[in-house]
Amino acid sequence: MPGAFGTTDLLLSNGKYMLLVDWKFGQGVPVKAVYTNPAGDLVNPQLMFYLAASLNTVPKFFKKHQFVVAIIQPRTEERLTHTAVTRKEAKDFVEDVENAIIAALEPNPPFQEGDHCRWCPAHPVCPLKTRALFEINEGGAVLPPRPVPANSDDGSYGEFLAKAKRLADYAAEYKKAIDEALHSYMENGGKVPGWKLKLKGKLRQWIDEQVVDPELRRLGFKTEDIWQTKLQTFAVADKAAKRLGVKIPEHLRVAPESTETTIALESDPAPAIDYDTVDADFREALTLLQAK
Repeated sequence: MPGAFGTTDLLLSNGKYMLLVDWKFGQGVPVKAVYTNPAGDLVNPQLMFYLAASLNTVPKFFKKHQFVVAIIQPRTEERLTHTAVTRKEAKDFVEDVENAIIAALEPNPPFQEGDHCRWCPAHPVCPLKTRALFEINEGGAVLPPRPVPANSDDGSYGEFLAKAKRLADYAAEYKKAIDEALHSYMENGGKVPGWKLKLKGKLRQWIDEQVVDPELRRLGFKTEDIWQTKLQTFAVADKAAKRLGVKIPEHLRVAPESTETTIALESDPAPAIDYDTVDADFREALTLLQAK
C-alpha cells in the first residue's frame, strides 16, 4: 500500500503468543480492542492494520505464534481490552482494505456516515456532511431559532435544535476549510471573484522597554501606571516545577464553584445536570431557611 504507515507501540512474544499492544492516553473517548455491532464482533481496525503491517514488515517474528491484539487505556474505566486474531482474519482484513481503496478511487465512491467520521480529515468537505448546508425546509426557508418553553414542547423543538446545532457545527467547519483553501489558492496566484489578498493586521506593541519606561515617567506616569505584577500561568509554573523537580501542592490551585451551565454532547464524560434533583435541593434549602 503506497504511502501507508503506522507505528506499533509494543510487540511482545514468548514461545506461544505474539502480543500487539496499542497504548491510548485519552480519557474522553474509550477505545476497545473489539466492538459489537449488528453484523457481529468487529476487531478494532487500527489494531488489525498494525498486525497486518507487522506481519509484512517482520514476518519472521510471527512464524508459529498465536496472535493477540490489545488496547491499554489507563485513564478509562476499562483499562485493558484484548482478543485473539487468526492469521486468516489478518489476511481477510488486508483484502478488505485493498477492496475499500479500489472502491474509494472510483469516480463515484460510496459514502457512509458513522462514528468514524469524527476522525476523518475530509469531514468539513464530505458531501454527506455539507449537504445540510444547502438544504431548506418545505416552506422554502431555514427555521429560525425561536425560543420554545421546554415545559410546553412535545419534543419536536428539541429535535429541531439537535439538527440546527449539527448544521451550525458543520457550517463552521466548512467555512474554515473553504477559507484555508481560498487563501492557499490565491497565495499561489489564483483569482477568486470578489476576493483579494491583503496584509494581515498586527496588534501594536511597545518598543524596547528601556526606552518606553523613562519616556512615560517624563510624561508623569507612576510605576504602577507602567508596570504590572501578577502570577504566572499554570503552564509556566508547571514547567518551572518540572525543571526544579518539585510538585506544586494541589490546594494552591482551585476551580471556583460553577453556577453556570454549558451544552455538551451526550458522549461527554461529565455528568449531566438533573433539573429535577436541582429543584428538589433548592426547595429543601428554602424550607430550611424559612424554618430559621
